[in-house]
Amino acid sequence: MAVLSDQGQHCQVALCHQRDFLPFTCDMCKGTFCLDHYRYSSHSCPKAGGIDNRALVCPLCSKGIKMIPGEDPNLTWERHVQDGCAPSPGTSPGKKAKCPVPGCREALTSSGSVTCGRCGLKTCLKHRFEED
Repeated sequence: MAVLSDQGQHCQVALCHQRDFLPFTCDMCKGTFCLDHYRYSSHSCPKAGGIDNRALVCPLCSKGIKMIPGEDPNLTWERHVQDGCAPSPGTSPGKKAKCPVPGCREALTSSGSVTCGRCGLKTCLKHRFEED
């Protein structure tokens, strides 16, 4: 007898029955499935109707937009924009804050900028010292 031949479980999808040594158990129907069939839609789970909770993040207002199953994501986003999407205050899409030091064009990001404790000016990491 081969080593590990009695280990693992078979996928419960009728046309698959692949032996998997790390099988997935569906939390809805309690079936055992391989990597290819562990998603609700992949094994046509009868108890998972309407559980698909995917969302888009709007690049303008940074809000989550719930996707409707079977609907084109572009239509979902267009509906959100038409329903009154407002950009977050203090931000404008497409324009990023730049370092205020003359001649510097470095973008100010959350990890690539420092706020001066004395004057409160936000600069890039190259210009973080007062003498710069």
